[in-house]
Amino acid sequence: MRPVRALVLLAVLFVISGCDAKDWLLVRLLDEFYGDPVRYPKADTTPPKVSLIIPDRGSGRTVLTESSAPVTLTLKKDETFFLIAVAEDPEGVQWIRFRGGVSERCREYDGTQESASTYTFDGPVEQVQGTPGQVSTKLFVLKPISERALGCAEGYGPTRITISARAIGSNFHGGEGQSAAAVFVKPGP
Repeated sequence: MRPVRALVLLAVLFVISGCDAKDWLLVRLLDEFYGDPVRYPKADTTPPKVSLIIPDRGSGRTVLTESSAPVTLTLKKDETFFLIAVAEDPEGVQWIRFRGGVSERCREYDGTQESASTYTFDGPVEQVQGTPGQVSTKLFVLKPISERALGCAEGYGPTRITISARAIGSNFHGGEGQSAAAVFVKPGP
């Protein structure tokens, strides 16, 4: 039942966010992000494998793992898409989350003043839910990325936006894994 609810929720999110039709391909890929149920582990000495997946934005899908090099990509004007964080562990995954930050530089339309703002985010988080005593070998969570969701104060326009994100996951015995970081930059005009 949970996969059906997730697909319906994802479909609603795509419609509300105004994503292109090509983003609907992501819905078909969700099957690969569901794990199998396993018994709660008595011990687990290895951290989960964590991936940050950037959907195809015109140059192919990008998958960042713990051993990947960080990537920097250009954020296109009015672009909206979802990052996918996935954690996988044969003994079970407790949670998966995003961690990152946003930096925005704005200039007054008459060009006389500039402002800057920076903030961090820690989430959203997906935690294990389901049958008592059973856990899943894989969890995923989505993070919308949109230049339109950011905003300068009234009378100011953006001159540079930087968004960074990485995926972090944990098993039930405190083992954590994390992906390499992805940085999205929208250069100034």
